[in-house]
Amino acid sequence: QLDGGDQLRIKPSNLFQQCEAEVINMQSRPECNGERVGIKDFDEAKGRYHALLKGQMAALQPCNVILPKGVRARVVGLTGAPQWNDKVGKVLDFDRDKGRYLVQMTDEQQLRVKLENLLL
Repeated sequence: QLDGGDQLRIKPSNLFQQCEAEVINMQSRPECNGERVGIKDFDEAKGRYHALLKGQMAALQPCNVILPKGVRARVVGLTGAPQWNDKVGKVLDFDRDKGRYLVQMTDEQQLRVKLENLLL
């Protein structure tokens, strides 16, 4: 609510949730795996996060980033359950052995999705 009582309505697609995340599976710079990064933005055209890594901005693919528990993220690119594409869910956990997030989509529905199928 704004001063004067007016309300401002914002679409979730017009917001970006900045957060800290962990770098994994980075083959070009393996020394960065395990590092914490601050994700600042997402470049839709290039399909990469802009993240602060060791004091410098880096462009990271979604498959190289583990999002933290509790963030809200958008499901993309599912072929087996396309009804969930472009829906937002809450990250509950990440299974390192399987390489999949557990995402709460509704009160009753949870999905297990690959790194590249979940975007901030």
